[in-house]
Amino acid sequence: MPDHKLHAIACELILGKAYPEVDKYMDQAQPLLQSNHRMLYHDKQTMEMFAGMDEMMGAAAYIHVALDAVSDKVGQDKAVITLLKLVSEGVL
Repeated sequence: MPDHKLHAIACELILGKAYPEVDKYMDQAQPLLQSNHRMLYHDKQTMEMFAGMDEMMGAAAYIHVALDAVSDKVGQDKAVITLLKLVSEGVL
């Protein structure tokens, strides 16, 4: 699971700024559920909720979920660069 620094870096590179309030909200269950926290707030409803508040916050929520998935596959060390590559290729 990427720490919030990686989420901030990914958003800064893709969106031009970090959205720590999005990451904090989405990961609020992590202390209790550990890696299972993604069962909560890592879904389309949460992304749509943030998008309803602000389009860029919705994009940050999408990036949060995407970075988590990429990190699971390639590890934290390569997660951001892999995410950027997928975005540049139009995969995400």
